[in-house]
Amino acid sequence: MRMKLQTWVLSMAITVSVTNGFAQRQDAGTKVLVPSSAKTSTFTSLLVVVNLDDVANIIKITARTKDGATIGTPLTTTIPVGGRFRSTDILGQLGGAVGDFGPITVESTNSKDLSAISEVSSSQGPAGFFPGVNVTSAWMKGILPEIVDTGNKGTPGTRRTNIGLNTVSGTPASVSMTLHDDSGNRIGNSATVTVPGNGLLQVNRDDLRSRLGVSAVNGFMTFVSNQPIVGWASKIDNGTDDPSFQIAIAATASTPISQFAPIISDQRNNLLFVALALIAPLLLFLLSGKKESQASLDNRLLPTGNASG
Repeated sequence: MRMKLQTWVLSMAITVSVTNGFAQRQDAGTKVLVPSSAKTSTFTSLLVVVNLDDVANIIKITARTKDGATIGTPLTTTIPVGGRFRSTDILGQLGGAVGDFGPITVESTNSKDLSAISEVSSSQGPAGFFPGVNVTSAWMKGILPEIVDTGNKGTPGTRRTNIGLNTVSGTPASVSMTLHDDSGNRIGNSATVTVPGNGLLQVNRDDLRSRLGVSAVNGFMTFVSNQPIVGWASKIDNGTDDPSFQIAIAATASTPISQFAPIISDQRNNLLFVALALIAPLLLFLLSGKKESQASLDNRLLPTGNASG
């Protein structure tokens, strides 16, 4: 029975130590980030927040510029049980001016679960949805699975891809970007960019070409950051300017680290993986030592003569 208990404890410890940080739900939480919003002469952003909890949810909505400065005045409101908040022009409602754009955070001030989406639209119709991303699912190693670059703006039947990177705290992030082909081989050069704290860095197709040293950006991209971030891409039809949005996915504990070799690596990341790898052997050693001590004690208590005599 003791051995079964030790095995169960060890298994649970290994599971927690290895998977911690990789199993956060991306589309819901107590604080979510909408990566980008806009209020321009062409586009506005709708925002919908849904209360997922069984009590009233007090939320605070904050919009920021790409540099992390607050746009207008944050809005605090209460969403009833089973209800939602909806604004057809969230930046305008917060006091933003024409020309403002940037990320939005929605946070429950009473720590209740919520989910959010934002839709970018123009007078010609909807242009696409941005999901709100749970900030606790932000990552330091991630992948954008689809990057397409088949032509220039105005050429029907072709597409281009722009990327965006968001920080989820006030600390700036240094991020290494690498383009790969279908076999995982690096294409061109890796490039390092800086994302402002609480801000957004957008890198358009032409800038990507220049930074990576390639004539076309086709394949998938990997990212290594020294701070938790959220990544995304917009694939744009060059003939119609219609976009589709893609949220980057986090690497897992089993993702080959060679795919993410950065130009400048934060050594604390390496130490973290070493520490996680050592947890299971250490627990096994401690549990084995406890078992041996118990066996020695049992031997001392065991009678050496005939128990019936």
